[in-house]
Amino acid sequence: MLSSKEIIKHPLFYIVLLNFVIKLGMFLYISPWQKEVETTKIVISDSQGYEGVAENLTHYNSYAPQERNVDINGFSEFRATCFLCTYPDILWMPGYPTFLALIYKFTGIKPFIGIFIQILFSLFSVIMVYRLANLFFQKKNVSVLASLLYSIDIHSAYLANQLLPDTIFVTIFLLAVFWFFKGVINNKILFIALSAFLMGVDCLIKPIAMLYPAILMFFFFFFYKRLWTWKFKSALLFGVIYLSVIGTWAYRNHKLFNHWSLSVQAGDSFVMYNVAMTEQKVSHRNLDSIRVELQKSADSAGFKATENPFDKDAIYKKLTYDFILKHKWLYLKTHLQGAMNVFLSLGNIGMANTFGWTNNNPAKEIATVSMHRIILNFSANKKQALLGLLILLIMATQYVGALYGGIQLIRYRNLIFILLSILTMIYWAGLIGVIGMYRYKLALVPFICILAAYGYDMLKAKRAQGKKTKPMQ
Repeated sequence: MLSSKEIIKHPLFYIVLLNFVIKLGMFLYISPWQKEVETTKIVISDSQGYEGVAENLTHYNSYAPQERNVDINGFSEFRATCFLCTYPDILWMPGYPTFLALIYKFTGIKPFIGIFIQILFSLFSVIMVYRLANLFFQKKNVSVLASLLYSIDIHSAYLANQLLPDTIFVTIFLLAVFWFFKGVINNKILFIALSAFLMGVDCLIKPIAMLYPAILMFFFFFFYKRLWTWKFKSALLFGVIYLSVIGTWAYRNHKLFNHWSLSVQAGDSFVMYNVAMTEQKVSHRNLDSIRVELQKSADSAGFKATENPFDKDAIYKKLTYDFILKHKWLYLKTHLQGAMNVFLSLGNIGMANTFGWTNNNPAKEIATVSMHRIILNFSANKKQALLGLLILLIMATQYVGALYGGIQLIRYRNLIFILLSILTMIYWAGLIGVIGMYRYKLALVPFICILAAYGYDMLKAKRAQGKKTKPMQ
């Protein structure tokens, strides 16, 4: 255990402090405590759903609203395309609203306090990047540089200032991954149990984590030499704890809606985003009109005939399946474009809007890399352009280092971390697909930064070795 003097002398202390200063600077600049900012910049889009569930929980001790009298027949054609948004307690997972509600119980409904506490909580992610790097490489230089690269990531800092679950999700995700591998490396079954619990909690924040334990188990069974009886016992314990945690919410939905499901998010996202945006590439029509047409197709398949939102979700999924069969190659191409954009999106237009530098909003069509999009990123005003250049510089530093680090790991057959990083990136980008934006890269940034730190450390070592072997002139 480090003493207070040792903590202050440790480089990680100053890196965490730097990260806090960057996030706090954004917080103060955005000023989310101002009511106008809250209503126009903070509690908008997805944040409205999370905030609504949090307020229900605060006022009524229930995730659902007190009354749910929803008649889709009274909706306009366009509003009907977002019908499942009227069920925010099953569209969104309960983890983040619970986090907000715990704060609101003490402070009242003050989203800006939730964001500030979220910023404080997010500082643990910087520490976990350091610890993960140290766990896999056991080199202080790599760990320090990885945490430094992560601490200056603009996307992570900005999203910590948004009323969205991504920041809390990533912090818990890093904790779960760390304790899993620490448990495997040190033969500590209690660490693996802790990881299972944390991964279950993380799935209750964002359902995208639901199948990620399969990746952890892949490494557990095929990359570490342990007694098979110990492996099976540990895997069974992990599975029981993990399923018990997420099962609490599945049981709640079964009790209320007779479905053992976590969310209706998949069907809604698939139809109104993945399918609609792919169809837009076929017909070049307005996105909203495509969504209205898709909703009519759902209605003809019985969408309006059932009151159960999970049955409606199943209809959306069937529409998606039929569309993919009909346009499989175009869908795959569009999906891959969105996945690529997860890594290439700058996000400076939306940030500049939040900062009050521009009234422009990010384009709603499918995210693509094009000259038109590049011009939009850098043509509005100087502040937005400079922000875009700063983000581009940081991303280039991360990606170039990560590419070199990955090559070196493969070269020296140090495969576990590079394979873990690649599989994590494929998993995340593959599931996000069409709706590619920097927000969905957040869980991947720690892996990119660790790879980059390793790469730069290897490059430094090679240069030092070159100077030693260089003949005297």
